[in-house]
Amino acid sequence: MTMMPFNRMRLLHWLVASLCLLAYLTGDDGELWHIWLGYGLIVALLLRILFGLLKLRGFGPLLPRPGMLAKQPQNFISRAMVGGLIIGMIGCSVTGVLMVDNAKILNLAGVSPVAAVLPAAHADDEHEFEGNKGEQNEWLEEIHEFFANGTLALAALHVAYVFAVRRRMAWSMIGRKPQIEPRGAVEPGGH
Repeated sequence: MTMMPFNRMRLLHWLVASLCLLAYLTGDDGELWHIWLGYGLIVALLLRILFGLLKLRGFGPLLPRPGMLAKQPQNFISRAMVGGLIIGMIGCSVTGVLMVDNAKILNLAGVSPVAAVLPAAHADDEHEFEGNKGEQNEWLEEIHEFFANGTLALAALHVAYVFAVRRRMAWSMIGRKPQIEPRGAVEPGGH
């Protein structure tokens, strides 16, 4: 059985959203979990961008087109928010990758995969998972946190906007069939 295009898009959407939220929640205390969730987010985000550029069935363009604001303001606003979310996630990803010793984390330095996942394996590291970059990471960490907080705020705004303005799409994204009221129906207590 093949997966319908919209379901593939929904699956990738929820993967990106889950990885983003989990990476945010594991922030300061998650150490390697946070880093690996960030790597997963990079892969999922690159897939979504690639699918949009290749115009695969079910994966629409991510950014607004010229003239869309006048003709389709709701779609323009949705895509502008998605563009902002992508910029925020790219900003988090780039600063995150720059802050860690990627060779050590990705097992390019000969460390076993099991040891790379267990924080106890690196208990003797002077700067937790930062390699020898130490003080240089302070300003990167501030930028990373700025992008993370901004992305989370924009994601909350995106969810609120979709439920307020594009309710049918919102219900379908969570896997529920939207309730369609017949035209001209009077709400209970109304005239």
